[in-house]
Amino acid sequence: MSNETNPYLMNLVTSLHITCMQQLGKLANPFSGKIDRDLDQATHTIELIRALRQKTEGNLSAEELKIIDNTIFELQMNYLDETKKEPTERAKKSDDTNGDATTQQESVKD
Repeated sequence: MSNETNPYLMNLVTSLHITCMQQLGKLANPFSGKIDRDLDQATHTIELIRALRQKTEGNLSAEELKIIDNTIFELQMNYLDETKKEPTERAKKSDDTNGDATTQQESVKD
């Protein structure tokens, strides 16, 4: 186990971290500027980082281990935050749709 951090490994973890944050809808897609939320893909990305950690166990410096563990923890907490939002967002969208329909019906009556 080396005391140095491997910049290639850290770049990979950072890239996966940013990708997952985009999948969670926390960051905009840099190409489209839009929020593209895909929780299934976010789950796969988190599992990929966990597999990377498991497969490199015993070969990581203390700093690398800390960074990877913190990344996994942060992504899991953000995932949990997004899954808690889902029912609320669906209800809001439903209310918005019903509100639009009501407004349209009122316009027809006038």
